[in-house]
Amino acid sequence: MFPVLGLCLLAFLIKLHFLWFVHKDPVFAMPVVDSLEFDLWGYQIAQGKLLWDHITNHPPLYAYFLGFIYELFGYSPFKAAVIQNVMASAGLFLLFRIAQRYFNTLTAYLSVILAGTYWFFIYVSTFLFSENLSIFLNIVLVYILTFRKDRPVKYLSAGCVLALTEICRPQMMPFGIAFLILLWTKDIPRPEKFKFSALFLIPVLVLSFFVMAQNHRVSGQWVLRTQIGANVYMGNDPAFHGTNLHVKIGREWDKFISAPHQHYQRDVTEAESNQYFMDKTWSVIRERPVEWAGLIGSKIFAVLTGLDFLRTEDVYVYDLYFTDTPYFLVSTKLIFILALLGLFFSLQSRRNAGLLYLALIGFVPMFFFPIKTRYLMGFVPFVIVFAGYALAHLYELFQSKQYPQLWKCLVAAGGLAAVSLWNPLGFIRPDVAETVYAIAKNYDGRKNEVMAEKYYLAAIQVDPAHISAYNDLGVLYMNQNKCGRAVPYFESAVRLDPEAVYPKKNLDLCRKTAGQ
Repeated sequence: MFPVLGLCLLAFLIKLHFLWFVHKDPVFAMPVVDSLEFDLWGYQIAQGKLLWDHITNHPPLYAYFLGFIYELFGYSPFKAAVIQNVMASAGLFLLFRIAQRYFNTLTAYLSVILAGTYWFFIYVSTFLFSENLSIFLNIVLVYILTFRKDRPVKYLSAGCVLALTEICRPQMMPFGIAFLILLWTKDIPRPEKFKFSALFLIPVLVLSFFVMAQNHRVSGQWVLRTQIGANVYMGNDPAFHGTNLHVKIGREWDKFISAPHQHYQRDVTEAESNQYFMDKTWSVIRERPVEWAGLIGSKIFAVLTGLDFLRTEDVYVYDLYFTDTPYFLVSTKLIFILALLGLFFSLQSRRNAGLLYLALIGFVPMFFFPIKTRYLMGFVPFVIVFAGYALAHLYELFQSKQYPQLWKCLVAAGGLAAVSLWNPLGFIRPDVAETVYAIAKNYDGRKNEVMAEKYYLAAIQVDPAHISAYNDLGVLYMNQNKCGRAVPYFESAVRLDPEAVYPKKNLDLCRKTAGQ
């Protein structure tokens, strides 16, 4: 085990070095977007506020994970990132055992190398993303089901892990359902099947009920999280091109998410909002079935050929810290193309990799939601095992001098790489304006006016149509009693969107103050 432990340690050191490389960047020092929500939530938990007081679009487990770290070690995103890196290396060791069990030792080593140097894993484990916890829990779940004997404790412990991953990132239930179906095909007494199934499902029901009960207590609604219907609609309407990465935070997102309220001319419940968007989704499928099927097919193609669907904060970090640096060692495209070959090889050789095949089933529902690379990460460890098997198989062909077959495999890989250049969704990665704007807001909130001004101007430079940046920069100047400087920015915001309420109010107030 010493070689694999050495590889896990090396992966940890790579991530630790990257963490030190980026820890002074404002995106890390002052988390933005999802990371900011979890950071604040975790801090509140560490301060003794153990239950949340409003419903969110994220389940709570990762916030409790951060809260536990902040309580134990003091508030420090840096220390949280170090612990995440330790957890990632522990996951690599478990992944080694899984790959070794279903394939062979060479596949296991190659899987650890790929996972330890995959750029997106290096990135995710450094920042405050709930995917860190879901990746680890998913590996633990498959490990338990692979290695534990068929006894009640196996199914109870696996059910507890599944419950935890579902209140972290609810993605593994399709795997859980598929596993139960597989369980019922086993040659064991029916009472045992009922008992094992109950032990597997009860923890999921109990923890999900707790989360939903707290959401009901604070909002009157029995839901696990918000915006399910909205996400389904965005994932199935061809107008969004398979993702919501280009929907800007602020007025554009608010206009979209408030559509049910506008439709009913009143405040609506989460259930009514979900129903509204589900009805619109069904209308899209019913009225434009060919276009919808083309969208789903294009999303499947894009994911399976390794297209990166990066959010604005992902692009920011990628451009600054991965482009032309040693940290960009293994790409998403390489992993998925190799995994397709590995999947083909495993099916061809009739490998008994049942649970790994079931883990891939978790991808299926994702094709009906907006695609984001980060949201796929919970399943990628198992994709990497197939990629490792592809490399091991190619090496075995070379070692056994089966050169014609090796050549065919390499040609197939090259063909997949060439085909992957096709972008049927027409996806263009977003710019970094939203992230730069979020940095400006963080500095503004901390009363660092010099840095806030710098980043507001940077956001406008990246996106000259960024209404919120114009307005907030104007507010910054207005609060400094510099209405003469503020007016042009309010005017620019109003010119870009004459219906924007706050820029118009601010412009009128500033003009009155300036005596214009």
